[in-house]
Amino acid sequence: MLPIRGAIASPLLLLASSVAGQVSAPTCQAAWEWTTNSIGQSPCLVAAYLESVCNDGQFVIPQLTDGQQYQGPTRAESNNLCMCNTVVYCLISACTGCQLNEWSSWPEWRGNCSSVASNGTLSTGIPPGTLVPHWAFQGITPTGMWDNVTASGIGGLPESSAGPGPTGHSSTEHPEGAVIAGSVVGGVVGLLLFGLLCGWLLLRYRRSRIPPSAQFHATGWGYDALPITPSSADPTFPKNLKHYDPTDPSTFPPVVSRYEHQKEYRGLPEV
Repeated sequence: MLPIRGAIASPLLLLASSVAGQVSAPTCQAAWEWTTNSIGQSPCLVAAYLESVCNDGQFVIPQLTDGQQYQGPTRAESNNLCMCNTVVYCLISACTGCQLNEWSSWPEWRGNCSSVASNGTLSTGIPPGTLVPHWAFQGITPTGMWDNVTASGIGGLPESSAGPGPTGHSSTEHPEGAVIAGSVVGGVVGLLLFGLLCGWLLLRYRRSRIPPSAQFHATGWGYDALPITPSSADPTFPKNLKHYDPTDPSTFPPVVSRYEHQKEYRGLPEV
């Protein structure tokens, strides 16, 4: 494919493109309308705004013809962080696609960059007059390529705009990261609660299978109940006692003679 790159604004290009001050870019096919921001700017125009920050507020992205694609920064632009970042790469890829052409990979785009902004960030900030759609901040792997299906699923909201600080969109730079972190924490907490519930149910099930007497003894309360054996019984205690029965002489109490407790007779007459 024939590479083509952006250039300084010229009257010819301004007449053939969507114009906003000294920033110019082509429009998109209707099927790619989802790539435009909430104020109707194509990804091409949004990319031109971001690249104009490093070019005195001027930048033109020419329209492609069949079989063309935009090339990345040249060697002379190797330190240009307005181009050497994944956000502009995503926007330029969408700009290429919305003109029904094939976009380049991230390694091809950044090939001449000596330094690159962190993945999904804009170290040069956002100028006034544009809004950067949320899908432009999607992460790109070192050997990857912009994915229009993933971008469409992410959507354009929330958008990032000009503001204080070098990026101008710190609050919306990586909202998907917060969602992922929250999901991980929620998952860990859910697993802990599930484990505690399973442990409680298991303990309750085990206790339900122990007899009440065993549960009582297991607590260490009370006394051990031991059976009486013949060796431990009192040998002087009468065995096989019967209940008193008036018709059964064997149950009568023993008769004690009235003389058993009298004094011994010594041969003296009693008075």
